[in-house]
Amino acid sequence: MPPGSVRPAGDRQLLVLDCANAVAGNEVRVLMAPQPDGSLKRYFNAQDTTGTAYQRCSR
Repeated sequence: MPPGSVRPAGDRQLLVLDCANAVAGNEVRVLMAPQPDGSLKRYFNAQDTTGTAYQRCSR
């Protein structure tokens, strides 16, 4: 899967990000799902059923 891509993963979305700094670069995979209240939940892995909720910041 190319870096910077998004792919459906069941009821979630798999984001693949290519993160780099002055010392190293690596691929980061993130499972997220939009919630009915407009927030997002990030999941540790596919077996995580709880997730961590994130609210949007006001603009």
